[in-house]
Amino acid sequence: DLAQGRELVVSFEVVNGMSSQLGPEINVRVQDWGRGYANATLPASSGNTQILLLAGFGIANCGQTTVFPNAVNTITVEFEGDVALPASSKVTISGLLNAQTLDNSALPVTVASAPNIFGSSGAWTRATGTLILTSS
Repeated sequence: DLAQGRELVVSFEVVNGMSSQLGPEINVRVQDWGRGYANATLPASSGNTQILLLAGFGIANCGQTTVFPNAVNTITVEFEGDVALPASSKVTISGLLNAQTLDNSALPVTVASAPNIFGSSGAWTRATGTLILTSS
């Protein structure tokens, strides 16, 4: 379990699309958070960092390491829940469209926060630009 008020930081790499694009709207959804679903949308911006305050999340940030086409890009998502995140919860990060990274049921992820309740991988779907993490 991830205790209430603990920040969760997850990073993963995708390969950027072949041509430039504006920053997409990023969505984070937590399933089984004691009250069903909690959703947050990180609005598109021209910068590398997006910030959101929304019920269910204390703070949410999303950043990237590069803006260049066809480059390996590390995406970092941070959020803090206002309730504990129980085992078997799912965190879905979506909206990362046009990445070239192929579907991967075990895309490597780095969880910088303790405890690491997501292990070392998540399920990536290219068509929807979605990463699903399942807590242990």
